[in-house]
Amino acid sequence: AYYGYQASAPGRPLLFMGQEYGQGREWNCYQSLDWHEGDEAVRKGLCVWVSDLMGTYGFHKPLHMGDDQPHMKQFPVGAKSFDWVENNASCCVLSFCRHWKGERPVLAIFNFGGQYHHGYNIGTPYWGGWEVLLNSDDGRYGGRGGGPGNSSVLWTGHHRGDCSDSLRLDLPQHSCLLLLAPEKFAEAKATRPPGGMNASDHLGADIEYCMADIGY
Repeated sequence: AYYGYQASAPGRPLLFMGQEYGQGREWNCYQSLDWHEGDEAVRKGLCVWVSDLMGTYGFHKPLHMGDDQPHMKQFPVGAKSFDWVENNASCCVLSFCRHWKGERPVLAIFNFGGQYHHGYNIGTPYWGGWEVLLNSDDGRYGGRGGGPGNSSVLWTGHHRGDCSDSLRLDLPQHSCLLLLAPEKFAEAKATRPPGGMNASDHLGADIEYCMADIGY
């Protein structure tokens, strides 16, 4: 999950030698990397995950083009390059949306906790069909196969007290999901109270659109 957060949050992702396959021992400048560990099933899955993640990061401009100015509004929708969506401390769930000009936005959802959330209801900035770009719990990454599958499409339609549209989906523990916004997203803006989402109907969580919470 943290690899996904590093790639989708503002700032350049940096991987040190051996992190692409999860080397077991501490790096040693006097020894070569333990490349043989990359043949182990779990580490091979991690390597595939990092490869797909970096490919997605490079292909979808919203994930990197606005890193230097996360507060800048991107048109045609007028949303910030980094737009806070969910901050649910009780469930260890974070979510934000990345924008860049007319490119389809990318919604990043993280479950940093050890609990599997079935049917989690999360507000979305746009209504319509969201395509699953990546799910870190996919079997090819060594995951358990929980949550929506890669390339599947999730549809909004669930009203939430603080947002006109939301998605209901399963969030595996310690997972990252990247979703691509609907094609005509500029015509599909969801409505929410002035100031953003300030209340939640999910376990009484506190939800704020607040850059200060994460240091931006």
